[in-house]
Amino acid sequence: MNELLEKLKSRLAESDDYKKIVAAVYDNPYAERKVIAQATGLPEEAFEKLSADLEEDMIVLTLATTGASNLESRVTRKIMLVNPDIETEIGNYVE
Repeated sequence: MNELLEKLKSRLAESDDYKKIVAAVYDNPYAERKVIAQATGLPEEAFEKLSADLEEDMIVLTLATTGASNLESRVTRKIMLVNPDIETEIGNYVE
C-alpha cells in the first residue's frame, strides 16, 4: 500500500492534471469514463494519456460493465474508480 501512495504522490507532484483526474474519479466513483473525462475539462488526448498512467500505477481502475436493460446490455460501458486499497488516503491528497 505504501508503494501505491508513493506513486500517487509522485504523479500529483508531476502535474496538476493528474490531480484533476484522481479528484474527479474520487468524487464520482463508478462513473462512466466519458463523464470523468468531461469533469476534468482536459483535452481527450491528454485525458487518455494521463489516465493510462494512473491505471498503470493501479491508482485508478477502469472496469468494463454492461447496461441494465436488454438494449444497453449489448454495449460495454467503462467505469472508473480509485483503488479501494488507498481510497481513504486519496481523500487527503485531492481535497
